[in-house]
Amino acid sequence: MCARFVGSFDIFAAGRAAGRCERDTGFSDYILGLLWTKYGEFMPNPPRGHPDKAQAYFYLCFKFIKHAPRPSHVTATLWTPHTGFISTDTYESQIEPRILILGKLMDEVHWVDRLDQNNHTVDFPTHATGILDSFPCTISTPSDWHTASKFFQGKYGCCVFKIQIIIDFNGQIVWFSLPHLGTRPDPKMWEGLHPRFLRGEYVLADGAYVSCSHCFVPYKALPNQVLTRNQDHVNAVMQNYRARVEHVIGLVENFELFRSKSRMGIEITMSCAKVCIHATALHLREQTKIVWRYPETMLSDPQPH
Repeated sequence: MCARFVGSFDIFAAGRAAGRCERDTGFSDYILGLLWTKYGEFMPNPPRGHPDKAQAYFYLCFKFIKHAPRPSHVTATLWTPHTGFISTDTYESQIEPRILILGKLMDEVHWVDRLDQNNHTVDFPTHATGILDSFPCTISTPSDWHTASKFFQGKYGCCVFKIQIIIDFNGQIVWFSLPHLGTRPDPKMWEGLHPRFLRGEYVLADGAYVSCSHCFVPYKALPNQVLTRNQDHVNAVMQNYRARVEHVIGLVENFELFRSKSRMGIEITMSCAKVCIHATALHLREQTKIVWRYPETMLSDPQPH
């Protein structure tokens, strides 16, 4: 029954205005429809006698992730015409379990996609298949000081866990890993858990990844030395391409979950972050204009594939 839903998820938005679904959840009704078709059958059954609430609760999962309300604000934030304002008990029994299930089941990021024959540029026609970066997700400060010291990152002034992400040159998310301790340096995160590469394959990264395997980083001038003109040009080209991963990270971080300190447990926070990344990956894959944003990507032969 659940998988037969073919209507627009806009019907669950306040006022049912066109595009309201995206403002409520961060994703269009089309993307939510695709996700429901694929994962709806794995969702728990709604309360007996209310089968029409199955899709509404699914919608509220993404609304919760978008706004990341504090526990005291949950009942005032999660609302649809089909459910009204839900109670704290309903959140704990219907919404949170669904988010945890989605965090475990969603599979929209595929490492093999980097081998697409069009994933190359005129500046990196061979061997380079992606762009690497990391970003934080804030969490509530653990009560245990020893645990808190592992997550507290002075750069952000709060406790965070880090996420590493790789996109291809078409702007598609092809790999990510989480959670990493907030105090763990990016190179150690990478060497401890990076994907399997082909021989001679590498990704573009920033200077923090110097000497890391499969990473090509910008040139850095040594003391009393000046970069050559060619080295400056290579750095400028790399910076231009690395802007693409910053753009994708900006899309992922366009949720309150990443902008303010979470008041949720670490498990539900990780599940919310995974859902954000997988759903954004699906959104980018369906957004065909990404190809036209980077037309030079289509010009090179597919090597080393």
